[in-house]
Amino acid sequence: MVGISTPVARKSLPSWWDDEIALIPSGVQQAQMYLARAFNISLASLADPNAAVIFLASTQQKPVTH
Repeated sequence: MVGISTPVARKSLPSWWDDEIALIPSGVQQAQMYLARAFNISLASLADPNAAVIFLASTQQKPVTH
């Protein structure tokens, strides 16, 4: 999925996550929401199997230190 390895994807899901949750459509949506947030990916692009994955711009600016 989107080039995210299974072990990395699993670490992005809550500790209570069970793969059987993804057997129902709402469970798939829930997993997509967690992964989209963890990897800063557009949820709409992640949910559409025909769409290119869109990474979102970071909204947090880190201060520049010299």
